[in-house]
Amino acid sequence: ELTRELSSTTGTLFKSNEDSDLENDDWEKWQPESKDMPTDKSNGKSSKSADTISTLCSIYGSADVFVNEYRNLIADKLLTTSSYDISFEMRSMELLKIGFGEDLNQCQIMLQDIVDSKRTHANILSKISNKLEFEISVIMISHVFWPNLRSEEVTVYKPL
Repeated sequence: ELTRELSSTTGTLFKSNEDSDLENDDWEKWQPESKDMPTDKSNGKSSKSADTISTLCSIYGSADVFVNEYRNLIADKLLTTSSYDISFEMRSMELLKIGFGEDLNQCQIMLQDIVDSKRTHANILSKISNKLEFEISVIMISHVFWPNLRSEEVTVYKPL
């Protein structure tokens, strides 16, 4: 839903009050707009989509808190995915970068890590696939840019 809202936005995401209808000379004739009527007269898009980022920031308190929470959520999603298909996350990232800019650089690096991991995984499988008795999955991360990962105990058993 967030992606749909953001992709329908063509103007600036942080709408200023400078273009308010109340600043017109016709302020005495002002009428509230219908809920169904688009409020952005320049492109016919609803100001609801233009205000999505501002709403998210107000819910989380600040842009920094939202970006940090998004980074944690996307890290968990990327690490638990069973495939390397991250096209939806890439699209969402591009849309969020419009509103947050360079604040999302760490998330962009995390996505690039998964793209690189996919390429490395394919490379390894092409060289040793017939020699393996089990499946492998490769995920390489740039630990500086990823949030702290939860630790998990791994028990390695002796071969039978």
